[in-house]
This record gives sequence, C-alpha cells and structure tokens, in this order.
Amino acid sequence: MPIVRPFAFLKSVFSESDGTGSFARVSVGFIIFGVMSGILFLIFKNHALPDLSGPTAFVTTSSTTLYGVNKIVTVYQNTHNGDDTKTDNKT
Repeated sequence: MPIVRPFAFLKSVFSESDGTGSFARVSVGFIIFGVMSGILFLIFKNHALPDLSGPTAFVTTSSTTLYGVNKIVTVYQNTHNGDDTKTDNKT
C-alpha cells in the first residue's frame, strides 16, 4: 500500500479543496512540463544554459491567466448558484 500515498498527494495537488479536478492546475502542470522539456533539450543540444527570461514570462503569464479565469468562474458560480433565472423585482 505505500504506492497509494504518492498518487493521493498528486491527486490533491491537481484538485480543488472540495476534491474536484482543477483544469487550471492540470494545464499549468502540462505547461511547466513542456517548458522544462524544451529547456533540457536546449541544454543538451547546445551544452549551455539558454536565456530563461522568455520561458519564465510564458509560464508566469499563462499560469496567472489560467488561475485567474478559474477563480473568476468559481466566484461567479458561487454567487449565482448556477441559476440565472432569478430576478429581484421589488416594486
């Protein structure tokens, strides 16, 4: 059973606090994996560390955008409870 603990940890990393999967967290994981793979490829090909300002900016802006959109959607869903037909007509 010791192999279950790492998978439980990874599931918690890529999930929201209520246990549902988080598109933003999974997407950022793929972005970081892709960027790191590209950097490692350049290091092995050129035998030198490349300029990391571009990949850093890309990871920062993409992860911030995905996280922000995810939080905006969550706040919208929590405030509207999925029902946009409610109207407050106090006349």
